[in-house]
Amino acid sequence: MAAFESARDASVEAIRAALQADVDQNESDADAAIAGVQADLAVEVQRASDAELALSNSISAEAAARAAADTAEENAR
Repeated sequence: MAAFESARDASVEAIRAALQADVDQNESDADAAIAGVQADLAVEVQRASDAELALSNSISAEAAARAAADTAEENAR
């Protein structure tokens, strides 16, 4: 009977260790995925900020050019 209980305990321990290893791997995979998403998000935020700045500068330049053209047209009359 003791041999059976010892074998059963060893089997239970092996199953527990395998399950824990699987959980640990899942946590590691999740951590890596989260880090990847955070890095991607940081890149996208910077890209969007750069695009907004470029658009803002273009709008400002266009508004200044329009104002200058309006002034030139008024002075030509």
